[in-house]
Amino acid sequence: MSSSQELRQRLAALDLLDSAGRPVEVETALGIKLPDEVKRIASFFAGDLVGGISHFPWTTDNDWSVVAATQRAREAQGIGSTSFILLAEPAESVVVLRVDGSPAVIWCDASDFGRVVKGEAPTADDAEIFDTYVDFIEYLVSEEEDERSN
Repeated sequence: MSSSQELRQRLAALDLLDSAGRPVEVETALGIKLPDEVKRIASFFAGDLVGGISHFPWTTDNDWSVVAATQRAREAQGIGSTSFILLAEPAESVVVLRVDGSPAVIWCDASDFGRVVKGEAPTADDAEIFDTYVDFIEYLVSEEEDERSN
């Protein structure tokens, strides 16, 4: 596992550093407390297309921010839960950050979204599970590095 400083250096090498992330504003808007590692990374990686995934921005000011996406998901599912954030919506799947448990990030079939945000395990065998947000970002950065080297 990489430290957040190592991830910062790898993101810089990929020209993906962006200090526009506003994790404290995201916490306020969603009524949640982000894990410290998420806040550290969001301070230098505001969200972008990385590793083939378009990670929603850690901002509050556009329709594709983690705030707007999470609020839409909460409304669509009729869930008032403050235990998750929607990080991305790749084709027919979702990437969910659980702010109050482990594993921290679950990338699963969209049909499993309702189960995952209730703290249940996804049913699909192809779900990707990451113990920490750092692990998830490290995975995306590795994928991006591999894509660019080929």
